Amino acid sequence: DQYRHYEYMDTEAKKGRNYYQVKIYEENLSNPAFTSEMEEVVVYGDSRLLLVYPNPVINDLKIEVFESLGEPIYVELFSINGVLLQRHELDPDTEGMQLNLEDYPKGTYFLKVQFGKTLVKRYKLVRY
Repeated sequence: DQYRHYEYMDTEAKKGRNYYQVKIYEENLSNPAFTSEMEEVVVYGDSRLLLVYPNPVINDLKIEVFESLGEPIYVELFSINGVLLQRHELDPDTEGMQLNLEDYPKGTYFLKVQFGKTLVKRYKLVRY
């Protein structure tokens, strides 16, 4: 039995969920001789709970949830004046969602993400 060690560094991995799979080919490069299972690698930003991007946003804001703490997640979007524009409740096993902002004017907004009844994360967003 002979083992080989391979390494690969993804220098352009995005923050959030990335998926990788290894394929090993025979010398003729026709069909893979081996294909690994798909593996998920999470690159965290400033929070190990979720990632909100892009900011500034044009139309679609993405929210990736890494850990829900076993609680429902409440997502609320507010205008600069504090008017509630959108409210969503996510199941604890949800991996994320997308908010469409194309019907709102360019400007500053606030996003509130609440995990259950306690932990709250707040974000200042700019739509351009």
